[in-house]
Amino acid sequence: MASVVLTLILICGSEFVSHERRRRLLKKQIGLSRVISPNIFYVVGCPYFVVFLAVSLCLHFHPELKRATNNLDPSSISNNLSSVANTQVINDLDWRVLGFFQYMAIESYGSISVAAFWSFTNSRFDTVSAGKYYGLIISAAQVGAVCGATFVSNIGKTHGGMTLVFEFCAFLVLLNMLTMKFYDKRYPDQEEAEFPLLLNKSRTRHHLAGNNGVLMRPVVESSSPGSVFFSSGLFLIVKHNYVLFILGLSCLFEVPMTCLDYYMKLGGLAKFQAQSNEMIGSEGDKKGGFAERALASFMGQFGILTNLLSLPLSCYGFPVLIRRIGLRHTIRIFPTVLLCVTILIFVAKPNLWLVFFTLAFLKSLIYSIHGPATEILYIPTSNTIKLKAKFWIDVFGNRCAKALGSSITMLAAQIGGADHIAAYATAPSIVAGVLLLTLSIKIGDKFENLIGSSEIIGREDEIIEDENLWNEYQKLCTNCEGDGYYT
Repeated sequence: MASVVLTLILICGSEFVSHERRRRLLKKQIGLSRVISPNIFYVVGCPYFVVFLAVSLCLHFHPELKRATNNLDPSSISNNLSSVANTQVINDLDWRVLGFFQYMAIESYGSISVAAFWSFTNSRFDTVSAGKYYGLIISAAQVGAVCGATFVSNIGKTHGGMTLVFEFCAFLVLLNMLTMKFYDKRYPDQEEAEFPLLLNKSRTRHHLAGNNGVLMRPVVESSSPGSVFFSSGLFLIVKHNYVLFILGLSCLFEVPMTCLDYYMKLGGLAKFQAQSNEMIGSEGDKKGGFAERALASFMGQFGILTNLLSLPLSCYGFPVLIRRIGLRHTIRIFPTVLLCVTILIFVAKPNLWLVFFTLAFLKSLIYSIHGPATEILYIPTSNTIKLKAKFWIDVFGNRCAKALGSSITMLAAQIGGADHIAAYATAPSIVAGVLLLTLSIKIGDKFENLIGSSEIIGREDEIIEDENLWNEYQKLCTNCEGDGYYT
C-alpha cells in the first residue's frame, strides 16, 4: 500500500514538473516536439541512481553484512546472510526503515521506468516498425528478467553480499540513461532535426500530420485558450474514449488473472499438504516443511514455463500475427483465450496440472502478445497522452485492478478453501473477461480508423494549453485554409 501511495505521489510530481517545463519552453519559443525527449530517462533515473547508491552505502555499515563482507569464505557469507533476519540488529528501527524505503524505491522504479521507456518508444515508432520490433524488445526484457533473477539469487554466496546488488542496480540505472542518450544521438528523429522549433506553416504541417503525411485538423472542443491549465493524465483518460478503452484493456485482465493465480496456488498448497500428511503418517517427512518446499518448486517451474513460452511467442509469434492479421485481430486473441480459460477453470474445475499449463500459457500471452499490442495502441495519440495518461494507466490503474482482484481472493480466503475462490470469483472474472473482449473489438476498430484517417488523439490538448500557441495556431489555421493545406 505504501508503495502505491509513493508511486501516486511520484506520478503527480512528474506531471507537474513536465507541465511547468513545457510552459517555460513555450514562453521562449512556440513549438511542439513530435517525439518525447530522452530527458525523461534522466528525470526518472537520476533520483533512483542516488537512492540505490545511498542504500548500498548504508548497508556497508550493517554489522552482519559487514562481517560477512570481511569473511572471504563463500559458505560463511551465505550462512551469515541467511542469519541476518534472526539478528537483533535487523529489528532496530533504523534498519527496518531502510528496508521499507528500499522496497518502495524498487517497486516504484520498476513501474515508472517501464512506463517511461514505452512512452519514449511509442513516440519514436510508427505502426509498421512497432509491429516488427516490439516483440523483440519484449523478448530482450524477458532475457533480462531471467538474468537479473539469476544474478540476485546467487549474489549472497559471493564476496560483497547485498551491497553489491544495489551497487549493480545503480550501475544499470546509469547505463540505461547513457544508452538512451547514445540512442538519441545515433538515431535522431530526422523530421525533428529538419524543422526549427517555431510554429510556422511548415512546422504546423509537420506537427499535425499523420503517418501518411496528410495534414489533419485536430478537433478542438474548447474555444478558449488555457481552458485546461493543467492537463492531468486522469483528465485525458476521462476526456478521450479511446484512452479510456486503453485503460480498460490494460487493467481489466488483472482481475481474473489475480483470482486464477490465487486459485492455482491454493490448489497446489492443498495437494502438497495432503502429500505431506501422508508422508508424516509414514514418517517420510520427519523434518517437516514439505508442502512449502513443494509449492516453492511448483511456482518456480511455473515461472520457467512462462518464460519458455513467452520468448518464442514474443520474438517470432507477435511479428507474424501483426503482419498476417493486423493489430485489429491480434488485440482480441488474449481476451478471447482469457475468457475461455476462466470459464474452464472456475466452472469445470479441472485438475491442478491443467490449471498450471493453461495459466502459464495465459501469462506468456500477456507478456508476448497482449502487452506489445497494447503499446501500439498509443501510437496515434499525442505525446501528452503517451506520457501523462500512460503513467496513470500502467502504474496506478494496473495496481488498482490487482487490488480489486486481491479483494475478491481475500474475501474468499477468509471463508476458506479453493472452492470458495471459484464461488466468489467466477462472476466478476467472467464479467471482466467479457468487458475486456468487448473493449478489444471496439478499440481495434477505432485504431484502424485512426490510422486510416491520420488522426492524432489528444493533439488539441497540447495546442489549447498555451495562450500564445493557441493564438498563433488560430492565425495559421486561417492561412492554411486559404492555401489548401488541410484535407
